[in-house]
Amino acid sequence: LTQLRFTLEEAAALYLGRQFLEPLAGTLFHTGARSAFQKIRATLGDAALSHLEKLASSFYHARQGWTDYSPKARLIDDLAIAIEERRLSVITYQSLRSTEPVTLYDVHPYALVFHRSALYLIAYSQDHDQIRTFKVDRISAAEIHGLQFPAPKDFNPQQYLEHSFGIFHGQGEPVTVR
Repeated sequence: LTQLRFTLEEAAALYLGRQFLEPLAGTLFHTGARSAFQKIRATLGDAALSHLEKLASSFYHARQGWTDYSPKARLIDDLAIAIEERRLSVITYQSLRSTEPVTLYDVHPYALVFHRSALYLIAYSQDHDQIRTFKVDRISAAEIHGLQFPAPKDFNPQQYLEHSFGIFHGQGEPVTVR
């Protein structure tokens, strides 16, 4: 890559944004961000670093209900690769309603979504014949296969969740709730 240069404002934005990746400690995303930040720190002078530290101390990211995903780092990395490469997957999932984990075959992972300090996988489940939302905390295993699934032509996580109740997507027309 060519040499990158950042303005102080850009470096400050990255510096402050790193706290949002803390729940992903141990994943490729967190490791990459830490490495990039170390490179940025190495190029800044003492005055700029001092300014960034002072600025960072004036912002606080409340982590209500914060989840530490470091024990699931490998699982999250695998799911991210499956999403990027459209790889057919098998997941073992413990829903709130079942007493035992269930293995779901032919899962098509579409996106990972943070919602209220929790991470969710949105995926098409062939077992259910529909797109489902799976809380990553409840996924105990993921096996990524070499087979690819066709890219969904019209799936966009933002549009999919646009009329959702929190993270949960219902069927039919939107309903006004008060």
